[in-house]
Amino acid sequence: MCEHEVKASALMLTYNHEQFIGRAIEGFLMQRTRFPCELVIAEDCSTDRTREIIREYSQKHPDRIRVLLNRHNIGARRTIVRGYDACRGQYVAFTDGDDYWTCPDKLQRQVDLLDRRPDCAMCFHSVTVV
Repeated sequence: MCEHEVKASALMLTYNHEQFIGRAIEGFLMQRTRFPCELVIAEDCSTDRTREIIREYSQKHPDRIRVLLNRHNIGARRTIVRGYDACRGQYVAFTDGDDYWTCPDKLQRQVDLLDRRPDCAMCFHSVTVV
């Protein structure tokens, strides 16, 4: 297996998530990991303030957040493919712009499991729907 500078990428797909996107990004920023990780935000031409909020976060955290802004709305399927292509991590954790993580060691625990179990292609966890 080749070495990656970024061990895990979190891919966040977003469209018109103005009221949720800040909390979603904060869920990534609170992650405590023993490895480098990145947040790739793939935004599909929102008509609300989603882009502005994303830009503010990426300017504050340019070492941790990369933003992909579509020039025009291309839909979720094409946006997610574009986002996955941009991820540099050995592992990719997917989240939507209206979801948020509550556990600060979520990424660390998932990467630890996948490293221990090379026979596993993916893992997941319980969720709470609010």
